[in-house]
Amino acid sequence: MMMPLRRFMGLKELFLPEIQYRNPKFQIVLDNGLHRLTTDFMPIDSSYVPINKEFELIVGEQLDLIVTLKLSCDKLRDRTVQVSEKKKVKSKNPFARCFGIKETYITTKYVNKPPEFDPLSHLLANDGSFAKFHINFDDFKNDICCVSKMFKINGLNEWKVYKDVGSDEMLRANPYKICAIDFKMMFIPRTSQYEILPISIKNATEQINQIGDISNLI
Repeated sequence: MMMPLRRFMGLKELFLPEIQYRNPKFQIVLDNGLHRLTTDFMPIDSSYVPINKEFELIVGEQLDLIVTLKLSCDKLRDRTVQVSEKKKVKSKNPFARCFGIKETYITTKYVNKPPEFDPLSHLLANDGSFAKFHINFDDFKNDICCVSKMFKINGLNEWKVYKDVGSDEMLRANPYKICAIDFKMMFIPRTSQYEILPISIKNATEQINQIGDISNLI
């Protein structure tokens, strides 16, 4: 058995158009095929969004972890637009009135116009999913055995659709990078089913340092 520890440090390099005025928030969903963990929604209020959440997963020899990010945001607001109208009225000039000549007045007013297109509508799944991370623990465990290291992992959008020019059909686009997350990861081997494992990367690092200090004394 083994215990990979993962700390989500921050979300960055996010490309979701025109979300800064829509009170955007995101949620993390972790799924290793056995367990599913979901966080609360966190605000997206800067180009680098701190997360600082840690998760531990006790697993067997194989671990494929899927991390999905979901978006929640306000609907697009109506736009205030200026509308001009032409009106014809009877002329105040007696001579013009004799010939039926009318005068033209242009009036201007402001009206609310609903948005014609939401740029997010073709990027999100029905549940708001916008990014997916496929993490194979085997790709990292040799580098993080009893030591924590930072990794940048790209999140892919797998839901984008577009209209085919020839057929007007909506087609699925190829997955593409839409964001990245900084992960700090550490792997602690478990030698016994009764072994009490550290509860966090910080705790694990402290225990490893203590063992090193004792070894130096011996």
